Parts: sequence; structure tokens; C-alpha cells
Amino acid sequence: MPTSSSIRHSRARRSVLGDATAGGSALAIEFVRLTAEFNPGIAYVVETGDNLAALQPLDLSSASVVPIDELYERVTVIDPTITPRRFGRIRVGTLQSHAEKFFRRACNDSRKRGETR
Repeated sequence: MPTSSSIRHSRARRSVLGDATAGGSALAIEFVRLTAEFNPGIAYVVETGDNLAALQPLDLSSASVVPIDELYERVTVIDPTITPRRFGRIRVGTLQSHAEKFFRRACNDSRKRGETR
């Protein structure tokens, strides 16, 4: 299991794929994430939209996932909506159930050792 000091962070890349038939371009978002084995409790949500104030989650079921090594994989997803102006972002957060288990376990361990906070 990697420690927080061993986790590398990378910037998400976005690119625009031309589509002459639709008169616009498709937004492609690419990012590097920890593999499922090493990311318990981490949620990656790709959001896109025509307006920054109203971004909606994008379905990742058709995303391309390519292994980089045992810890990381590269994810590429193409926004199916083609408009002249499109925005996208990736939200990275914790899954609520995992966070609750982690903090509950940490509190129990502290009590067993007699630590106070």
C-alpha cells in the first residue's frame, strides 16, 4: 500500500478532438489515477457541461483505461456532447463509507493506546 509521500500527483490533460460533421469538437479528458487495488475509498468523478456553474457527472463506463504500472492507470474519456464551448473537471474525493470506517478505526486504535486528542 503506498503512503501519502509515495503518491505522485499529475495534472489532468484535456484535448479537443475535431468533428467536422457536427460543426464542433469533442472534449477528451485524460487523467492518471491509482489502480483499484491501491485506491480504497478514493472516488474520481469527471464532470462536464456548457456552463461552469452547472457541470454534470459524465458516465465513465466507456472510458479507456490503460495500465501504467502496478500502482497507476491512465483514464481517457470523451464527452459525447459536441458544442462549440464545453467545460470539464475531475473531482477527487473520498467515498463516505471508507472515510467513516477509517476514522472510526483510528479513534478505536487511539483509545486502545490511551491517547487523547
